[in-house]
Amino acid sequence: MPLIALLRQGMVLSLGWVVCAAMALTYVGFFWALLLLIIWAALLVRFQRSTVEHAKSIAKLQGTKP
Repeated sequence: MPLIALLRQGMVLSLGWVVCAAMALTYVGFFWALLLLIIWAALLVRFQRSTVEHAKSIAKLQGTKP
């Protein structure tokens, strides 16, 4: 998968989590919205690490230094 496609998917997924947290704040309450944002932040860190590893593996295949 090209790196730009991976980044686009991450952006769309991030937007979905923020919208979900906003809806939870409106309908369920602050603590559920906070929980969703904490989960979103943890997944965002994991996604960022996997994106960096993906970019490093692409650079290694192309023979360039990351």
